[in-house]
Amino acid sequence: MTSSGVSTAIDDVLRRFPPSSTSARDFLRARYDAGLAWVWFPVGYGGLGLAPNLQTTVDRAMAAAGGYNTTVGSVGYMMTA
Repeated sequence: MTSSGVSTAIDDVLRRFPPSSTSARDFLRARYDAGLAWVWFPVGYGGLGLAPNLQTTVDRAMAAAGGYNTTVGSVGYMMTA
């Protein structure tokens, strides 16, 4: 997947799970399932196997849309992944 593929995945999550009407739990689950939780993690484990620097793109896009980010309390998220 390329950076344009990441942008497509972001758009898909935001379209299917609008932050304004989706619970934090469901939104973060959708991010995980789409590989957008931690893009450098392997596919199937919350990531896409991509370069870690793409995570900034994901986090900024999610925040701009009012979505929940995995950076708040990320130690807890990472311990359970």
